[in-house]
Amino acid sequence: VLSAGSGGRALRWRVDGEGRLALSAGYALAAQQIPRSGALSKARGSGAVGVTSLALSPWDSDVFLLGSEGGLVLKCSFSAQAAAAGPPGSESQSVTLRAPAQFSFAPRCGPVHALHCSPFHRNLFVSAGTDGLAHIHSLLQASPVLSVRVCDAYVFGVRWSPTRPLLLAAATGQGSVLLFDLGRGSLRPTATIEHSAEGMAVSCLEYNPRQTDLLAAGGADGTVSIWQLSPELTEQGPREVAQLEQIAHEVAE
Repeated sequence: VLSAGSGGRALRWRVDGEGRLALSAGYALAAQQIPRSGALSKARGSGAVGVTSLALSPWDSDVFLLGSEGGLVLKCSFSAQAAAAGPPGSESQSVTLRAPAQFSFAPRCGPVHALHCSPFHRNLFVSAGTDGLAHIHSLLQASPVLSVRVCDAYVFGVRWSPTRPLLLAAATGQGSVLLFDLGRGSLRPTATIEHSAEGMAVSCLEYNPRQTDLLAAGGADGTVSIWQLSPELTEQGPREVAQLEQIAHEVAE
């Protein structure tokens, strides 16, 4: 289990023999220890970098991603050994805090609310946040390979389909869940699901990992909705994996 928060720390937990969580490793993001990519050249001063989202790679157990309050997206390593810089007293933790960041992607305008790794390509992940965009990234370059305009409001959640390599679902601040097919010529929504008639924000969403045609979303009003998706939104097309591979090899300008 991995947890993180606005204090700039990511904590890794294990379940002990009695079913309780025990802290096994700790990581801290300090601005002065953030690696500079070609897209990240401004000085950022010092201090903790608040974490707003995280994702684990299903392809590499050493890799995890962190999104920050200031718009940073970072590739991180569980095996990092460098000690994290911190204020006096931070060494009182039961584990030594490490500096996990290995690579910085192009910063966004505002907090990064959601990250998710593609289940069909080891180098692709998607990020979403306050700019209303879903950015498709490759782990191999700083700038996105593709950006999709989701809406004119915040995007609070984004998920790759577990069965359709080119399908993304996004939770918006306007009360809807939008589904996008990256294989279509137009990047307009393939389907729109209204979660709230009053336009209350959809704050999270997730596919059922066992019954993959079910999609759940939670709203700011405290309600949870579950939808059963049509075969068009769940059955993989004949060229989807090849098209996703093509997207992965796009070189950002």
